[in-house]
Amino acid sequence: MDTNDLRKRLKECVDAKIPIYGVVAIIGSTEHGACDPVAEIVKIRDEFERNEGVSFAIHCDAAWGGYFAATLRERGDQDGFLPYVPAMPLQPYTVKQLRNLRHAESITIDPHK
Repeated sequence: MDTNDLRKRLKECVDAKIPIYGVVAIIGSTEHGACDPVAEIVKIRDEFERNEGVSFAIHCDAAWGGYFAATLRERGDQDGFLPYVPAMPLQPYTVKQLRNLRHAESITIDPHK
């Protein structure tokens, strides 16, 4: 997702008084595993709330990628069975987007993927 284009389109809606219901971010596309910039979308929503007085819901389609959120652990966050493993097979960008799922109003996760 191009966040500059998103910001432009949201501003066009505000100026034309077109209601904005929500923005859908993809977390782990089926074809490439790509993640939209959830952290930036949250910042844009905050910006529009402050500057324009409008807000919108964020929905994350994490049907494929959402399960990776369950693998995120902080150092020392152990369940007593396995030691902390400091390596993470995910890129820092992806980890950041997964950590920002908590700011979404809704998330789709699909166990058959």
